[in-house]
Amino acid sequence: MPNTLDDRVGIFFVADGEILLHTCSLAEAKAKDGLLIYPESHEQVWTRRHVENYGVEYDYFPRGRIVYVREHDYFVLYHNECSRQAALEIHSRYRTKRCQLAYDLSYRCHQCRSKRSSVWQRLRRRS
Repeated sequence: MPNTLDDRVGIFFVADGEILLHTCSLAEAKAKDGLLIYPESHEQVWTRRHVENYGVEYDYFPRGRIVYVREHDYFVLYHNECSRQAALEIHSRYRTKRCQLAYDLSYRCHQCRSKRSSVWQRLRRRS
């Protein structure tokens, strides 16, 4: 994989501290709603490449997505609170003016879901 990610979209997972990054060129990307996106979903990639090694569902670990906005010629790197550090590392491989970070709750993992549980919220209020 090239050191720079310019002109690439993709998805990523953060499994046991390792960034599992899957990218493709813009020419290989899928067009959707004015964006160019990685042609497979997180679930498809996880099932095909990682479930056997980790033994959990695709949404267990933190994850994110890199899309390209054609109309404005820039990338958006979506992540959540648990994948922020990985997102910053991936972001550093793009030219800063062409890639922006965006927080997205839809990439919740088991850690995020447990933090938002009613039990966790009650315990937090007591402290």
